[in-house]
Amino acid sequence: MGPVIMTLWAWLGWLHAERQCRRVPHVVTRVYIDDRSFAVSRVWAWSERYHHWSDWSASVGVCENQAKAVAMASTPAGRTALRRELPQVAQLDVELLGSCSIVSQRGLLPRENARVDACCKTLTPPSF
Repeated sequence: MGPVIMTLWAWLGWLHAERQCRRVPHVVTRVYIDDRSFAVSRVWAWSERYHHWSDWSASVGVCENQAKAVAMASTPAGRTALRRELPQVAQLDVELLGSCSIVSQRGLLPRENARVDACCKTLTPPSF
């Protein structure tokens, strides 16, 4: 029951935070047990949601790992605005549930290279 209760609790927290924000069409929100992600088309909308979630989270005693907070933009103009408004969380890549995503020209990230190297070592037959 723990994951179900945590998901419901996080979702109720998200609803509380969302009620504090200005309405924006096409906000995509996901709650995965104790992780949240959301997508919006304006930096100010992301900033608002980030800060209202942080306020709610602190008010109920959740100890957030701020190093895991990441914001990404898909266009160069969006990345510039994001770096200006939220430099502490602006990133070019992110790992979500073990999958990597990147907003610039795609190549393997260091985490992915490490996984490929580990697979190659595992799959390489021993020489006799």
